[in-house]
Amino acid sequence: MPTDNPVTLIIDRLWEIVEGHDALTTGDHAIKPGNRIKVTTARAVKGSKQDGDYPQLMIVPTQKTPDRYTSSSIMYEQDFEFHMQTGDTEVDKQLGPVEFELTRAFEQYAASHGRSLGLSFVADAAWMGGAMMPEPNERKARAGWYAAFVLSARVVLNRTGHVEATTPAL
Repeated sequence: MPTDNPVTLIIDRLWEIVEGHDALTTGDHAIKPGNRIKVTTARAVKGSKQDGDYPQLMIVPTQKTPDRYTSSSIMYEQDFEFHMQTGDTEVDKQLGPVEFELTRAFEQYAASHGRSLGLSFVADAAWMGGAMMPEPNERKARAGWYAAFVLSARVVLNRTGHVEATTPAL
């Protein structure tokens, strides 16, 4: 179903970038389709997890700066967190390689399409940092790591807030 919601369009584009990067979809560090938790679908959270449910990735909108207005536009910054859970306590097994490939996927996309994510209403998008921490056993069936990596997008809309529903494909 087409949408003109900037948050949904950005999340969908970020998933296209992730899923278009071979190192994140095949091989030793692949995030299996069932482990890509999409908040724009009805099944956004997995219940009990087993070994095959890791690594797991979710992209969620988080902090938004206050809107700034001109006579013809509205501008704000919207952060998107890439939440990742691993099923391994060793950072170099899943966490490090997947974090590196996420960065590489975005940078390769930006090198060929610019930092606008290929969306007419995004003026710029950039990695802002992240945090990693051991995940306590009580939150899941097995020990591992939890990480959140932040991408910030500067959104500029015309004064009516209208967004083009169609955007260039990857």
